[in-house]
Formats: sequence, structure tokens, C-alpha cells
Amino acid sequence: MLLDEEKVKKGVELIVEGMGATTASGPFKGTPERIVNLLKEKFDQPLHEELKTFPSNYVNNIKVYKHRTWTLCPHHLLPVLLTINVDYRPREGRVLGTSKVPRLIEKVIATGPALQEDLTVMLANTLGVYSEWCKVEVHGLHLCCLLRGVKSGAEMTTFAQRTSNFFVAKEVSDEKNK
Repeated sequence: MLLDEEKVKKGVELIVEGMGATTASGPFKGTPERIVNLLKEKFDQPLHEELKTFPSNYVNNIKVYKHRTWTLCPHHLLPVLLTINVDYRPREGRVLGTSKVPRLIEKVIATGPALQEDLTVMLANTLGVYSEWCKVEVHGLHLCCLLRGVKSGAEMTTFAQRTSNFFVAKEVSDEKNK
């Protein structure tokens, strides 16, 4: 995601001014810069780095679970707290390193604010490139729901599953539609 720092700073200044305060002094001084830094840290990362895999004879499923992270709701720009579980079967005698699955998750999230449903599908599609089979389960606590409207702290869970056949069928379908 390309971040226009000056526009973000100006936008934060306008929000603070709209609430009857100023960013020139007091508790909001430096807030525009802090928001820019937060967004850069989360969303301004290189995206297309190939993940390193390691040779292994392991052929059973591997589960990496309870990865905690966050994104922003694209409707309200409020945080969505996520807990992500990933289950995958290695492809062609190669496993992802333990740190690679969380890295993959963070790279997908770095594309910017996204609906939880879309994020789940993007994660499954990306992980599917490295696996024979995968399942992604995303639990989300949406602060927009907790803080406004129904004021519910209910969590939403989304699932996506892929097999290597999914990608073969998709490639065949894409070729037919050209």
C-alpha cells in the first residue's frame, strides 16, 4: 500500500480540528505523525518477497495457530483484532519455517484495510502456493461493532480451504476465458 504521508497528516489534523481541538499543542501534538508511523509500520511493507521453504520428508499437516495481529476495517478505519489459525500440508517435500507463516500473514495484511472475509481468502490463496492443502481460520473482534451501532463484542469467524487442485482448476479456467 502506498502511503501519502502528507495527506494522512492533513486528514488527522482536520479530524482533530473537527472535534474542536488542535494538533499544535496539548494532548494532540504529534498525533498526525504518530498515525502516519502506525500506518507505515502496519501497511507500508514490501509485499512480493518469496518465502523461504526448507527440505523435509514430513508429509502430515502442520498447524500454526493463535497468531494475533490486527488490521483496519475499511468501512470505519477502526481496528479489527484478529486471531489466525493456519493448517497446511507441505508440498513437494518442502515445509515453511515456523516464522514464515506469521510472516506470510503479515504480508497479506500489509496490503491495507480489508474485509475479514476477503483477508481470509487472500491468506488461503497465498498459502496455497506453498502447500498441497491448506485451511485458514480467522477470528475477528471488530471494534467498529463494539464501539458503535449494536455495541456487540461478538467475534466473527471466517474460513477458507484450498487444495493444489484448486489452483490447477483455476489456471485451466483462466486459460479458457482468454
